[in-house]
Amino acid sequence: MPSINKVILIGHIGMINELRVTKTGKKVINFTVATNKNDNVTWHNIVAWDKLAEMCNNMHKGNLVYIEGCLNNNKWQDSENNIKYKTEINAFIVYNLRHKKTNDAESESQEERSDNGDLPF
Repeated sequence: MPSINKVILIGHIGMINELRVTKTGKKVINFTVATNKNDNVTWHNIVAWDKLAEMCNNMHKGNLVYIEGCLNNNKWQDSENNIKYKTEINAFIVYNLRHKKTNDAESESQEERSDNGDLPF
């Protein structure tokens, strides 16, 4: 029987790191998304690659996003020989549902970007 590993989230961006390039030339970005159920906030670690990473680089803290991806559990040993674990969602779809409005000019420029096709709606 086949297995399924799929995650769907709608939440607000918390921290977003700068876009970086791996040694092999792949673009990657990491960010967090908060979901809220009954005043219980859960933070999710998200990673996006290549063109999706470039698109996510234009998003900002507070934006409401829709994310589809798969769950990935990482295990490694730190420099003090402690075993560490981290659960991430490898995103394959990210939609910017609503921009955080900080002022009218910024909100207008963000809407222009979405009209130019930079953000998939």
